Amino acid sequence: MTTLERAIEVYGKDMQLTVAVEELSELIKELCKNKRGNENREAIIEELADCNIMMSQIEIIFNIRNAEVTRKVIEKTERLEKRLEETYEEELDKLKAEKADVTYFKSVLKADTVRKVQDSFALHFGTYTDTDTVKVVDVFKLLTQIEKEVLEEGDK
Repeated sequence: MTTLERAIEVYGKDMQLTVAVEELSELIKELCKNKRGNENREAIIEELADCNIMMSQIEIIFNIRNAEVTRKVIEKTERLEKRLEETYEEELDKLKAEKADVTYFKSVLKADTVRKVQDSFALHFGTYTDTDTVKVVDVFKLLTQIEKEVLEEGDK
């Protein structure tokens, strides 16, 4: 007879199930403390050990074979993997949609900026034609100002 089987025999099934619930709640308590910022890794390890002992006793009490639990763990892990793949695909689709939106916004902004540059050239330099020669520095200053205006309008 193993130590765990003896514990069940000495203390009784009902008491060991109560202890299992207590040990699981102590693990929950330590995890909550950790979420609040406590550095309690050792306490979590201790409670995990207690829970593992009690889970083994639960397997004995309910005559559950390790292979049965392992099979369920594999099933649930495969299901989790499938969900993660679906989530990844959904997130990828969202990112693609957002990228398309950003590309569209940039094209609209670019077209709007080009119109504003043309209007500003006409205002500052007379009529604008493609052959107008303007100093590069003036163009960059003007573009910077236009970009500021466009971004400020977007913030409104």
